[in-house]
Amino acid sequence: MGSTFETYAKIKQKLSRSTYVGIDLCGPSAALIANFLYSKQSVKKTKRKALKLLWRIPNYTNIQCVAGNVLTWNTPRVDHKKNVDDLLSKLNNDNGGFQLAHIPDINKDYKITFSLRPIWQAWRITQQVKIDKKHQLYAVVALTYCIRSYERLLALKVTDKIEKIISYNSSNLPECFLVAVCKKHKIPTFSLQHGLYHDYANSPPLDVINYENVVADTLLVWSEFCKTEIIKFYERENRQPNFHMPIAGYLKTLPDLKEKKLIHSNTQPALLCLLPRNKTLSSIQLLNFALEAAEAYQIIVRFHPNSEREEILKHVNTNKLLIDEFSLLEETLSKNKIELAIGFNTTSLFDTLLFNTPCALFNAADSILSVPELPSFSTSSQLRHILLHQQPTPEIADKVLGAKTSRYCEIINT
Repeated sequence: MGSTFETYAKIKQKLSRSTYVGIDLCGPSAALIANFLYSKQSVKKTKRKALKLLWRIPNYTNIQCVAGNVLTWNTPRVDHKKNVDDLLSKLNNDNGGFQLAHIPDINKDYKITFSLRPIWQAWRITQQVKIDKKHQLYAVVALTYCIRSYERLLALKVTDKIEKIISYNSSNLPECFLVAVCKKHKIPTFSLQHGLYHDYANSPPLDVINYENVVADTLLVWSEFCKTEIIKFYERENRQPNFHMPIAGYLKTLPDLKEKKLIHSNTQPALLCLLPRNKTLSSIQLLNFALEAAEAYQIIVRFHPNSEREEILKHVNTNKLLIDEFSLLEETLSKNKIELAIGFNTTSLFDTLLFNTPCALFNAADSILSVPELPSFSTSSQLRHILLHQQPTPEIADKVLGAKTSRYCEIINT
């Protein structure tokens, strides 16, 4: 039995030439199919949710009010919204004239329809390309929703109003549909790198579609490091990226450490543990190593929004942990005297380098990234040694994140 990614890739390959009124159906439909296949819910619940989509047409209420140059976003996360606001400010200071449009989740801002024609069209496509019966429901739903989305966007005549579009994430829901329509009508389309994109050698997670399924013409990547990692993935898959990858630099606005000295309200030396999404067992292991190695330190735990927080905390001594509740990592670093940040599979670990905070990689069994220039550990004793000899390595932030590069205005506004 193949991995979830292999199943997804086979379905996507079969849909690779499918179009509706000349607009690509493959990329946006693949995004929906990926979300179905990678769902953590039971197959029964996932199919039930999928069936509901068969009868929905997105309203695109917010997109009706914008014209000219448009920047779209979806995720409600505070840090992502700040990235969007900062980029908007930069572009408009450079006379970009961009408007911001929020694209709601697919389970919001929609109306119900009982039209059968798109369902029939979708079913015919699945028969023509021979989608396996096991996955036909997901494919029919994805294609139907995609067709309905296109029909709605074309009825709104968005391509008559939009001149240029930047999507926070054109690879996934719900922005992919709008970008596909604009791309077909020769409107310049851009997508932003919003996390640390790197090669997944084994069983790629859902995150892989962030660069495997780019719908926009151009993916603005952070650094040569990230670009190389993406290319490595495509080479192993025997594919070519069908989008441009100019290096635009780090998306987040960098702190000005010369003007802004961090004033710590908590002066006890602290070890910051940055946990990734999903990796529950390795997260528990990391916290237990921290508790063993850093007895004299305040141990602060910052969860990913999708971490299984309660399950992780069941297996560690919570009396010795401080749970970080700040929305932004910058607040965490400014309020605490962080001596060292540790973690794996999370961009936040590299963000600490921007604040001259030393960091170290945990060599977890399911770690998916190696940066030889950074100290790493596999045991509590190795972590203890790093704590005693830690030092900032801001040059790694430049290599991995593209921290010293900022070419968004140059690339987008020209």
